[in-house]
Amino acid sequence: KGHAMVVACYDDGLFVHLRRLRVPAYNYSGALPPVHFRGTPFLFHRMGFLKAMTIKEVLLSGRHVLVSDSDVAWAKDPTAELAAFAAAGASIAPSTDCLDAAA
Repeated sequence: KGHAMVVACYDDGLFVHLRRLRVPAYNYSGALPPVHFRGTPFLFHRMGFLKAMTIKEVLLSGRHVLVSDSDVAWAKDPTAELAAFAAAGASIAPSTDCLDAAA
């Protein structure tokens, strides 16, 4: 059975690990520096642009996308809706937009 998801990787370590596991992944590791860059607006905006382009590519493939960033506030607990999506066959994958979790 094939994977129902693809992961956008912004660092080499994650990309190499996912390829080893045979998880489909886009390699964007060269698009951003491997350092914490939240304090550098043009780089942080570039990451946002890359995320938007990735979402666009998935939408162009005929699939649906739900993105909830860390600064989104849900009006109610989304667990039931997410569980219903998963039961219907959706792939749900969490991620972080921090390249340096210690930062």
